[in-house]
Amino acid sequence: MRVQFKVVLFTILGSFLLFSEQASALSYFRVLVEGVESNLQTQGQMQTLEMDTDSGEVQLYYYVDEDSSRDINSGDYVIFMLNFVDNSEDFIPDTDPSEGTMSFPWGFNVPPGLYVIQAAEGESSIEIPFTVLAPDPLERSLSGTIVLEEVTPPDTRLANIPVLGGTFFTTMMVMFALTDDYGDFYFNWPGADDTLTIMVMGHIGGYEFEPAYSVFVDGHVTGYEITPRIAGMTEFLIFVEGVESYIQRQGEELVFDFNCQNYAEVEIIPYIDLDSNGTIDEGDLALFSEPLVFQDNNTYHIYPDLDTTAGRINVHIPFHFPPFHYLIQARDSYHSIYTHLRVLPPDPLLRSISGRVILESLTPPNPLLGTIVLKAEPEGSGDTFLGLCTPMGDYTINWGAAITDVEISFLAPYISEIYDFASIRRHIYADGFVTGIDLFVPLVAFEDSILINFSCDPDNYEVYPSNIQADYIDPLSLEVITSTILSDELPVYIPVRASSCGLLFRVIDPFFAEHVFVSPSIRDTIWISPSDYPESIDIYADPTNYHFMMILEGFDLDSVPTEGITVELTGTDGEGHQYYTPHTFFIDYYAEEYVVGGEHELCNGEWTVTIPELIEPGYLPAVTESSFSITETTDWPWFTMRIPVTHTAIDENLLPLTLDVSLYPNPFNSSVSIDFYNESQGLVTIDVFDLTGHKVATILKKNLPSGNHHLHWDGPNPENLEAASGVFFFKFTNDQNQKIMKGIYLR
Repeated sequence: MRVQFKVVLFTILGSFLLFSEQASALSYFRVLVEGVESNLQTQGQMQTLEMDTDSGEVQLYYYVDEDSSRDINSGDYVIFMLNFVDNSEDFIPDTDPSEGTMSFPWGFNVPPGLYVIQAAEGESSIEIPFTVLAPDPLERSLSGTIVLEEVTPPDTRLANIPVLGGTFFTTMMVMFALTDDYGDFYFNWPGADDTLTIMVMGHIGGYEFEPAYSVFVDGHVTGYEITPRIAGMTEFLIFVEGVESYIQRQGEELVFDFNCQNYAEVEIIPYIDLDSNGTIDEGDLALFSEPLVFQDNNTYHIYPDLDTTAGRINVHIPFHFPPFHYLIQARDSYHSIYTHLRVLPPDPLLRSISGRVILESLTPPNPLLGTIVLKAEPEGSGDTFLGLCTPMGDYTINWGAAITDVEISFLAPYISEIYDFASIRRHIYADGFVTGIDLFVPLVAFEDSILINFSCDPDNYEVYPSNIQADYIDPLSLEVITSTILSDELPVYIPVRASSCGLLFRVIDPFFAEHVFVSPSIRDTIWISPSDYPESIDIYADPTNYHFMMILEGFDLDSVPTEGITVELTGTDGEGHQYYTPHTFFIDYYAEEYVVGGEHELCNGEWTVTIPELIEPGYLPAVTESSFSITETTDWPWFTMRIPVTHTAIDENLLPLTLDVSLYPNPFNSSVSIDFYNESQGLVTIDVFDLTGHKVATILKKNLPSGNHHLHWDGPNPENLEAASGVFFFKFTNDQNQKIMKGIYLR
């Protein structure tokens, strides 16, 4: 209360509240009582405060001398603070016109008691012990009490409330009082009958005082009560289909109505009363992770107020809670009201959607799943039907309308920021009771990160990290789980996911995608495990400024490839950065004949182009691989390569022999069978690697004759240790060929 009173008094004193940082010194300060210097005053006597000043302003503090020590000690407190300005003409004027001296007639009367008055200027101060006695004779008095509804004294909320009283009609006098913990206060003064104007300067949460109270005092008045009105919300009603009710059938119109007493905002929190006992107990769940907020007369809010009366909020609730018992809390800054609501299933029940929510790397049952709220928004209805997950992740959303097109998503704000709930939206055509609508939610935030050291060729136009995207690849399906665009704010980090995955980096800007090569090579997936991942990855973006043209000529016009031909371009620049880009060449008309050809931009370096051994439907290129160099230059030169092709009826027996390999079953559990064809006699090696590139086993290393061969492998636990499920790579090598196959091990 003391601090709040000081703030109010600052407002009253207006221009006195000016402060200075100028260094200053105070040489004297005294109090005159009825014109005579004194440190003793009978309440009602006139005071004059005199002091000098270097800076032009002095601060004055009235300390209550709690321990009667006559000086300021710990525990003494300021009841008000004043600021006097030299030659001020506002409020109480300085009556001494000379510069550097001040004299203020001061009629502010504090209650009888012991005080220490401190005058301070800069680093210097003067303290005067001061005693105030009750008036003698005591001709007028007023004793009263501040009464708070719903508060029984003694109560700390009733104590130390600053109260001002003033007489203005006969003799002007201002008095000050503090309440005790019963709310009692009193004023004494000598003089004639007068009207005492009372102002409560303190603030009590949840209550509002009138600006002023007036009482005529013609002697000793007792028992005067000041009763503030309750501030804030005093009423919370629920209307169902326009009638006050606390039972709703899901789908019926639900309206919340509040008397907010001119306080502009009310929040509600619907709690699921799991044990239906009518109280919020440990384990009872809030349906939303944050309160719903309603604002008085705000028609632009997400929940517009339908009642234009000030102090009244009437809001239509578009959410249809799942059938259950609820205890709904309405609250503002001061009050909280609980109201029951029971929601029944729709009748008739026409539509229903059920399924399971699956959170990446989380195994049910889990309490987190039991806090997820889903919503179904039927097309064109404007309503939202909610469903609550169980700890297993199962959910059901019901509605009784005939609408069939709905969008399923998660209710924001979301229960966990580490999952990408916001991106999950499913459009469902529900023509009855639809089951099996499972929703997979990927992780987006992780504890561990990889530092991306990004750099770009400074001699060309600049590529920013935000032009590069990292794709997270599922090791089983090889599909993209999720993607993240690199940040332009350095340093750049990308998260390590909770399960093993691959990383691919690629250019996503439509313009740069045609002109920039990214290293590390996007052909080579970087496999990342949460237990074994690199602390950093170097990425180099090289804007190209060279053109490469390749021409495949000699096609029969009656049987040209219509889908185009994909070739692979691999390269290494002068700094050792490795690049890879696939490119598809399409049919074109060149030099009066139809050819498959096309052009692509490359950076300077050593490049190799690889062409398929067989180009459907039966074209054979003269060469399948060719290397060339591109030297750095300032212009955009053309590098052209011509490769003739022939078309023939191909006998598969005449094709070059290859290393033919198969694994089965795949995925495998206890063992896997390996069949392969070796084209000629020689050394055959079969090595197995995990996702991190660590060699798990060498299955075979032996000279074999040409022909078909068969063997078994008992899986990645040769020491009879349980190995985790995952992906393994089988590398087959003979004298002429090398082949890698992926096998999936399920424990």
